[in-house]
Amino acid sequence: QSFFKKFEVNECKNGPKEYKFFDKRTNKTYTSYRFRTQLNITFSEVRAQWYNENGIKTIPKDLKLTPLVCLLWYLGDGGLSQNYLKEETYHLKLSTNCFEKVDIEKTLIPQLLEFEAFLSRNEKGQPTILIPRRKIEYFLKYIGKCPFQESEYKWNVFPYKNKNIE
Repeated sequence: QSFFKKFEVNECKNGPKEYKFFDKRTNKTYTSYRFRTQLNITFSEVRAQWYNENGIKTIPKDLKLTPLVCLLWYLGDGGLSQNYLKEETYHLKLSTNCFEKVDIEKTLIPQLLEFEAFLSRNEKGQPTILIPRRKIEYFLKYIGKCPFQESEYKWNVFPYKNKNIE
């Protein structure tokens, strides 16, 4: 969180801001959290690492999955989930939408072997990385405590402890 403090716009100095919106298609209210940053060359350089000259999202070949990188990934595009067709199947999900399967397999999966991560597909057919239930707490310890109260639900593994281990 401290890395971003120097870039934050004045109205967002206290971290993420909550937004709620009603979706007429599903008849549900959804909540999201976001914060704004100032325009800064640092972010342009980072964007160039993640998007090729055609504007297509890519995984940087030299990406190192440190605890901080995994924490930010989990906060933004991860979560605990259950396959409702197989009640005993729980896992931690890290979304990899829009990335090429070969890039995920070459760059990300090898760095997540200690968590027994594997590539799967979500309900829309997009690639997603799954970490089996037996490694969820190990991964959460690796990335550390949740830095935002609004995201603490992602660390709540209690519902998963009442089931048999896979």
